Amino acid sequence: MIILPTAHVRIVDLKEVFLPLKQLGIKEKWFGIIDDTIVASGATKKQLQTNLAEIVPNDHIDRIYMFET
Repeated sequence: MIILPTAHVRIVDLKEVFLPLKQLGIKEKWFGIIDDTIVASGATKKQLQTNLAEIVPNDHIDRIYMFET
């Protein structure tokens, strides 16, 4: 499942981000990326959102692309 919070998110090739996680056996976890860099993760979407709020400056929140493995 892919969550796009706003129209300001840059399109990235999910294969570059998703496949390495899959190869490591990481399943059913949530990740937030800005451009092509993972900036936070969580076991649940709510946990991810909490983690993102704590570490990502407010002026970059609209650039976050969230997805579940």
